[in-house]
Amino acid sequence: MKNLKVENLSKIYQDGKKELKILDNLSFDFSDFNSTAILGRSGIGKSTLLHLLGGLDKPTSGSVIFDETDISKFDNQKISEFRGANIGFVFQFHHLLPEFSAVENVAMPLLISNVNKEEAYDKARQVLDSFGLNTRFEHRPSQLSGGEQQRVALARAIVSAPSVLLADEPTGNLDSENAQDVTNMLKILPKEADTRVIVVTHSEELAYSMEKVLFMTPGGHLEEVSK
Repeated sequence: MKNLKVENLSKIYQDGKKELKILDNLSFDFSDFNSTAILGRSGIGKSTLLHLLGGLDKPTSGSVIFDETDISKFDNQKISEFRGANIGFVFQFHHLLPEFSAVENVAMPLLISNVNKEEAYDKARQVLDSFGLNTRFEHRPSQLSGGEQQRVALARAIVSAPSVLLADEPTGNLDSENAQDVTNMLKILPKEADTRVIVVTHSEELAYSMEKVLFMTPGGHLEEVSK
């Protein structure tokens, strides 16, 4: 697996004349664990950290080091190419494209990366099949249950074989049965897909299924939690 760490990471937002410091000089190496969960109260900075790790946002200062390269210094084009090649995202709400089928949604990242259509669709079907969705290939999101939609979103996130999967409250909008299904999938991804998983969650069940559990304190600092 590729290494991932942050060094002296800070993120400050301007609220009028007031500075809102979300992350304050955070250093942490995620490379020691194949899967990590981050717990903490709402608004503490968990999602901000995830966005910085995935290159969706830039830090005010400090570095995000991916395999010895500081991605926070990339320009917009380079960071977009980096995300497409290395990072998968799953959010609380699936963000599937409503006018496209499950296969089309999952194949989209491959098509954007110039994989030919036949190969992209074959790969999309393989991943959906592995998630128990082999009878839902041609269904649009509105024809799928909430749990099925989130599994499609997870399939889309990993179809390009990303080095890192970043999941922000991936079970937060699901009932207990579907949440357990998604938890089980996230748990096996490091071994099955050689993908490092970092999850932000309020669910202790999901958190404790990961290899390492961290708790975020004010200022965005991370403390290890005993399992």
